[in-house]
Amino acid sequence: MKKAIIYTRVSTDEQINGYSLDDQLEKLMNYCASRGIEVIKHFQDDYTGTKIDRPQLTELRSFVKKNRGEINHVFFVKWDRFSRVVVHAYQLLEELQSYDIDVQGIEQPLDYDVPESKIMLAIYVTT
Repeated sequence: MKKAIIYTRVSTDEQINGYSLDDQLEKLMNYCASRGIEVIKHFQDDYTGTKIDRPQLTELRSFVKKNRGEINHVFFVKWDRFSRVVVHAYQLLEELQSYDIDVQGIEQPLDYDVPESKIMLAIYVTT
């Protein structure tokens, strides 16, 4: 069975009340369940996505490194939940992919074999 980590993030009161952590979590859990993917860990931040040193993102990165080979996916709802800075998104993506992990925003999936996906990633992160 494939195994995934899920990541949720909000940074403002508006997001907490609108695009809530609970809503993100529910979408991610349903996505994994419908595909037979086991969720082994959930990391949740309430920090700005403009920083790469968010507490739970740092924990996620450490967890992946310690459990290399045990994780197939890292999922989040949209790319702007993962990062709000393009260079950070590329850095995190490269790091996680170096562990053979598929990294996806479930509502904005990217095909990494298509060169235009890097452009789409930049658009998703900044919009």
